[in-house]
This record gives sequence, C-alpha cells and structure tokens, in this order.
Amino acid sequence: MATRIVTYQGLDQTLLALFPEFTEEYKSKFDYWVDWDKPPGIYLVFGFVVFPYLISLFDARQDEKLIRRLFAFFEDLASSKDRNVLDLLYLELIHKLLYAPDHLRKAWPYMGEKTKDLTKKAAKVLRVQMDVGT
Repeated sequence: MATRIVTYQGLDQTLLALFPEFTEEYKSKFDYWVDWDKPPGIYLVFGFVVFPYLISLFDARQDEKLIRRLFAFFEDLASSKDRNVLDLLYLELIHKLLYAPDHLRKAWPYMGEKTKDLTKKAAKVLRVQMDVGT
C-alpha cells in the first residue's frame, strides 16, 4: 500500500471516509452534539471512537482485515510531515497502548516500521518498559 499523504486539516472526514465501519459508533458517541457546523475534533473521534473500537476488535479477536487497514492508516499518520498528525498519533494511540501492555502486545505485529519506531521513542521518553513478546 502506498503511503497516503496525511495532514491534520480534514483528518476527521478522511478517517470516516476511509472507515465507514465507524459511522454508527461516531453517531452514537456524539448524538448530543448540537453544532454540526463545527463537528467533534479528531482528538475526540480518536479518543471516543477509534481507540475503543480498536481495543474491542483486539478483545473480541475479530476482523483482522479491519485491524490491518487501521494499522496501515496509522502508518500513514506516522509517516506524516505534519506535527499535529504525529501529536495525535502519539497521544491517542501510542501513549494509550504503552499504558495497556496487553493491547500493545496485540498491536505490535500489525504496526508498520514507522509506528514501531515512534512507539519505541515514546516508551523511552515516558520511561515505560515495553514487552511486545519479540
């Protein structure tokens, strides 16, 4: 899969277009939202939809194809030159996985090289021991 150029602007719409599987969860989590001229930001979407959905996929041991697509997308994010995109990935995926070692072990085989590198760097900065079973 060719690396997709990812920028912060419009990332929430890009995510939902690439992953229609999130549509129902998105609508459910943000059913209280009143100002759709200013939809929930990407941090909220990652925090309330993407990460919990990913964890549920790991816990249920289902839909490996979707997990692979998600991690290919995360690798695109990790390859971005946009600092805001990298910050999002660090805070809403990598940081959370580092503090959930069982899920990090499950995620590790799906991660691309750039995502793994960012995860290792974050672990070093945060002084978190990584046990990914390799």
